[in-house]
Amino acid sequence: MAELIRRRLRPLARLALIFVGIECGLRLLAAGFRVQQFYLAEHREEGPDPGAYRILCVGESTTRGFPGPLAQSYPAQLEDLLRARHPGANVKVYNRGVSAISAYDIYAHLPKYLRQTRPQLVVLQAGNNMGSIWPDSQAAFLDRSMTFRLGLLSWRILALAWRGRLIVSRAYHDAYLVPKEGVRREMDQQTTRRYMDLCVRRIQEEGARVILLGYFNSPDGSELLREAARSLGVPFCPTYDIYQDYARKGRASELISEDGWHPSELGYRLMARRLAQAVERAPGFPGAAPSSISYSRPRTRTGRTRPGS
Repeated sequence: MAELIRRRLRPLARLALIFVGIECGLRLLAAGFRVQQFYLAEHREEGPDPGAYRILCVGESTTRGFPGPLAQSYPAQLEDLLRARHPGANVKVYNRGVSAISAYDIYAHLPKYLRQTRPQLVVLQAGNNMGSIWPDSQAAFLDRSMTFRLGLLSWRILALAWRGRLIVSRAYHDAYLVPKEGVRREMDQQTTRRYMDLCVRRIQEEGARVILLGYFNSPDGSELLREAARSLGVPFCPTYDIYQDYARKGRASELISEDGWHPSELGYRLMARRLAQAVERAPGFPGAAPSSISYSRPRTRTGRTRPGS
């Protein structure tokens, strides 16, 4: 009898080991992908251009310009647009966007980005990757991978069966899992907001100004950034209304890339145009237009305002 049970369980054990190997391989691939992106983000430029008005864009995959090339990202298009509008101004925009990171990751790498670029203005967009506040969060392309999802689901089903929890009642789900998800999301928002505050304060300590950039098609993420900007006294640049306007006209698909989430080339272009208007109103921008946005005066760690800011 025992031998029969062992023979029947042996194929299941092999299958479980296969799934474990696949998941470990995908996690290693995700880690390598993120390390590569951090390396590229930190080595795209050798150093700041001392004669330029320097703008640092920090954020997630939307700042990176995913899934397209860097040339179509909103930081790249922002630089082209500002140079075209102000031919006499030397404007340099640095893109430090990394896919699938959180506000925690951004805060951890922010000091290095600030040292590398010495910006006068920082555009910050973070908070959309709620629930991924840990450094080992999955890479975005793996989160969307059907193979990864099916493999992970199969592995979890096997794990549940092994522990005798394959059958979970609907009542248990409604009474426990759904409320827990709501609490987790609220905690994610609080954690994200805390790191956003730390990021803004660190940027201001370095003497730079800050603009919080709203998300293109995420009302929750945009509202989180709007509230953060209001409480911190820094400008907020909304972009969600652009998406809403196209959606009302039945043209929302024009603004979304083939992955169904990130902006298309047109979407990034419209984001750059809206952001350019906010940048031009920033005090200290070469040829800046009169500002209708209240900016707080940034201070250095010694309490003095930055010269020329």
